[in-house]
Amino acid sequence: MKLTMERGNGLLEMIIFLPLAMMILFVLTDCAFAMLERARMSDAVREALRAQGVLKEVPEVLFLDDALQPAINVEASYSAAQKAADELGAMVLEAKADTAGFNHTQFRASASIVILGIDPESGSATHIDQVLTVVSEAGNPTIDLTSMAPAYNYIPQEEYLNALLEKESTASPSRFSISLEHKYELNGGPAEQVQYLDRGALLYGEVSVLSQAINPMLAEGLLGSMFAVQEQIAVPIKKVF
Repeated sequence: MKLTMERGNGLLEMIIFLPLAMMILFVLTDCAFAMLERARMSDAVREALRAQGVLKEVPEVLFLDDALQPAINVEASYSAAQKAADELGAMVLEAKADTAGFNHTQFRASASIVILGIDPESGSATHIDQVLTVVSEAGNPTIDLTSMAPAYNYIPQEEYLNALLEKESTASPSRFSISLEHKYELNGGPAEQVQYLDRGALLYGEVSVLSQAINPMLAEGLLGSMFAVQEQIAVPIKKVF
């Protein structure tokens, strides 16, 4: 009689414990896949952004007008930003295809041509003059980390660029400027003085990713800030046409 009751208790314990064990196993597996996918996407995003670091063709963003003053080629700027955004989106899609396959990851890839005000004497960037932004049609163009992953420390474009310019103003003042050499006579011999155009340009790239695994709400609740990825880069355009 006792053995029969113990067998019944064991069966009851298994019935109670098994769903809980399966749920824990499912949660751990889902979060593991989400973290694996996040790592792969992070690597792909960084690789895509680094690929923008070496421009195969320098876009004709700035040109000298008839008065030899730098002017903005708006059409070429948008074209260059579109090309960069599409390349970023394509690389993220390629990485996404290599992940688990059942994921619901969302991402947003964008690129901007940023026109800077430059101090002609020092070559340092003084302010952001104009921003021309294009968002890739790949992914989800409306994704917003601030609302979908509030725990993530999202850095807005303007904040990132201002911090970068402030840092470069002391570390490498002329990183984003275009120099002009003026030759003149000094003490009967040739001499040169370096000045800079009063405008410069850079290519800004940004990719935001939400690694949602199978259960988005569960992944966000457990992973918190690890649920999201944001990568940014700024590349100087050192040519004028």
